[in-house]
Amino acid sequence: MAVPAFFLDLEQITKIISCGNLTTYSFVTACGIALRLRERETQTTVRASTEVYVWLFLVSSFVSALCFLKMESKTVAYVFAGLTLALLIRMMFIPQPNQPRQGHYKMPFVPLVPAIGIQFNFFLCAGLDALTWTYYLVFVLIGLVIYFSYSIRHSHLEPNNVLRGKLETSIVETDSPMQASLISEREGKSE
Repeated sequence: MAVPAFFLDLEQITKIISCGNLTTYSFVTACGIALRLRERETQTTVRASTEVYVWLFLVSSFVSALCFLKMESKTVAYVFAGLTLALLIRMMFIPQPNQPRQGHYKMPFVPLVPAIGIQFNFFLCAGLDALTWTYYLVFVLIGLVIYFSYSIRHSHLEPNNVLRGKLETSIVETDSPMQASLISEREGKSE
């Protein structure tokens, strides 16, 4: 953090950190919704087919926030807002097999409350200036280059999957026969 602080003023650094935090919170919140749509037994190995609505909602929320705050013509913004609302309504009627266990924290009105949080985060992000977004995207690209050029190859988590070219992996231990059979079935279908 010392190198960027040398080139940027404190206000710009604060805006970049805010942008990073808001987008991170939005992605984590979307992941929370997506996990609710997965079966508990296979939540780290098998995606739910209905997860696509969560990720479409995330993108649509971001685009609608940008359109409302940055475009003069609001027609496109209303179209994306309508799409975002339609995706939210669709997500509200998807069954959630992965409910929190007894005694654990239960978020009320999932996916409505998390979706509202995502939308507010993106409206705050969209209000930031273009220079902040440029710096933020540069730092994200630097991070991705470091990750894909060094970190992914030197990770000790499932090195066989990385060497075979499978970037999406699971950190689930395969000690139980059920998990091992599910993972082997999934790998058999993908080949």
